[in-house]
Amino acid sequence: MKKIYIIIVFIVLFRPVAPLVEYWVNYEYVSKVLCENVSKPELECNGKCHLSNELSKSFDKSGKLVFDKYNTLYDYLVSGTFRYLSFELALVWRSEALDSYVNNYNYLQVSSLLDPPIF
Repeated sequence: MKKIYIIIVFIVLFRPVAPLVEYWVNYEYVSKVLCENVSKPELECNGKCHLSNELSKSFDKSGKLVFDKYNTLYDYLVSGTFRYLSFELALVWRSEALDSYVNNYNYLQVSSLLDPPIF
């Protein structure tokens, strides 16, 4: 269960960095095909214009993150995890309700201390 939470945390935290990783992994493709300044080699853009557009899409005008591209994976992981977590909590809650006997009577074990004296 901890591994699932760690994966979800990494997805949420590193989602804004995803365009950078995509640019780094697909550098040749981005610099030759997706670059907006392919016709102007003197700018030496190498796909950075595409990267800046992708990064600007991940933030809206107020500076908050926008999660459009990776929502499907995130929703799938989070909804599945919370469904599993809620089922697990329901089982724990039911088991605590069935096994909730509390022994408040303290004198059950004292009988061995109060034996009569042997003559």
